[in-house]
Amino acid sequence: MIFTPRELKLIERLREEEKYSRSFPLKSRWLALAVGVITALLCVHHGYAFNALLQRPAHPLTSSDAWELIRFWNLCAGNFLLSLYCFARAIRYWHGDTARTLLLRLLDEREKDMKKDAPGRI
Repeated sequence: MIFTPRELKLIERLREEEKYSRSFPLKSRWLALAVGVITALLCVHHGYAFNALLQRPAHPLTSSDAWELIRFWNLCAGNFLLSLYCFARAIRYWHGDTARTLLLRLLDEREKDMKKDAPGRI
């Protein structure tokens, strides 16, 4: 099986991504977890402030209060989604991208087999 130039370019791109991910794996995992924890804490804080605005004594809501509610709601929802993304990414890629690693290992084994079978040809 011979690869087209486009396929060879994609394989080289995969190899570059694998090399980059091996040089920076530990920091990125812990960084994603730290960002997830910090944004989860911010979500709790903004949720508490949102709840405090709603639980005020019988005081009618003004337009500035409504804008504050909208602001806190958006901050809380955004922080929740960001923390969820960071946790999911850290869990999914804790040991690297396994599909990419497996594909590159299979390609390396195939190249080794081809070199054994035909030493002058790739």
